[in-house]
Amino acid sequence: MTDNRDSLEAEQRLIGQQRRDPATVQERLLPWLKSQYPQASHIELPLPVPPTGGGSSDSFFITPMVHIDGGAETLPMVLRIEPCSRRIYEQRSIERQYGVMKSLHDLSAAPVPKMLALEPNKALFGEAFLVMERIAGDVPHDRYHAEGLLVDAAPAQRTAIWNNFIDAMAGLHRTDAKAFA
Repeated sequence: MTDNRDSLEAEQRLIGQQRRDPATVQERLLPWLKSQYPQASHIELPLPVPPTGGGSSDSFFITPMVHIDGGAETLPMVLRIEPCSRRIYEQRSIERQYGVMKSLHDLSAAPVPKMLALEPNKALFGEAFLVMERIAGDVPHDRYHAEGLLVDAAPAQRTAIWNNFIDAMAGLHRTDAKAFA
């Protein structure tokens, strides 16, 4: 029993550490993005930005600018990479996350981002990854109860945030569970 507890404590210490270097992610992701947009004459990828919250995967905000037929479009996205060395969930699976989130986006009233790509090939980052649209908004700090967005918000703003959260949860709960069988 001690071995399991020691292992869990070691994994929990790793959770707060930065996992992948944004410059390395940028360098490895750009050729993959080019393969996803073969019609693009050029793709620019600014340095990926890790969010302030989260920890179950290595996530980055990415904003590739895709140039097609003389025009350019900036595509706000989120890159989520399966973590290599630490686990929060006993049975992690970026593939399962992709499937559940895709179904929730397609079938529910909850504000779930559109899934854009699942890459099961581990060649780029040593683990599978997914790419999804980025929904505009703020990511609460891991210590949301003590600092950041909710603490800094005026009472009326805080009420609106919590009401939006309740609406989102209600949208999830109205989803037919049989759709996931």
